[in-house]
Amino acid sequence: MMLPPLYERPPRPLAMARWTITKFLWWQGGLWIAVGIVAWNWLTPSLESFATPAAWAVAAVYLRNVALLIAVAGGLHWWLFIRRRQGTRHKYDERWLSAGRRPFLFRNQTRDNVFWSLASACSIAALYEALMLWLYANDLIWTVPATGSLAGFGYTAALTLLIFPLGSVHFYANHRLLHTKHLYRWAHSLHHRNVNIGPWSGVSMHPLEHVL
Repeated sequence: MMLPPLYERPPRPLAMARWTITKFLWWQGGLWIAVGIVAWNWLTPSLESFATPAAWAVAAVYLRNVALLIAVAGGLHWWLFIRRRQGTRHKYDERWLSAGRRPFLFRNQTRDNVFWSLASACSIAALYEALMLWLYANDLIWTVPATGSLAGFGYTAALTLLIFPLGSVHFYANHRLLHTKHLYRWAHSLHHRNVNIGPWSGVSMHPLEHVL
């Protein structure tokens, strides 16, 4: 297996920079940035709504999360597993998703995955976001400089780029933690029931794992 230039020794700075920009940050990274821009500008209540915060504002963020997840995971599930327009091409496991199996809620893998994704993932993500917006609205953490200023643009651009490597480090450390004996048994094993994965499996996890 070829290692990305980021991990090669001796280091090759130009190759590392090219790989980071063209492979690591783009195109998936660009898509996430676009979703973030749309969500913040048109799908999130105003910052003032979170100063208290208002229950309706938290509910609005939750419903936005649900709608986005249904659009992405639900759309992929419809195309790949209901219509089966790609057949078994590109599947690691040629079996289709489980039905009638005891480990899954409702004895159905898809329903199990949808439940944990919408009930746990979307809820906890909304609570985290509401907490951050409450802190910002009440000036309890350092806020971004005025967006129209050069400092504001530089800060936002730097943080946007840094969030991807920071997120990768967090994911790696968090995943190692979840594979310790007790956390795996108590929480992470729920996610690993999905040996044969579908679009809804990605964030189908125990609430403790979502919190982490």
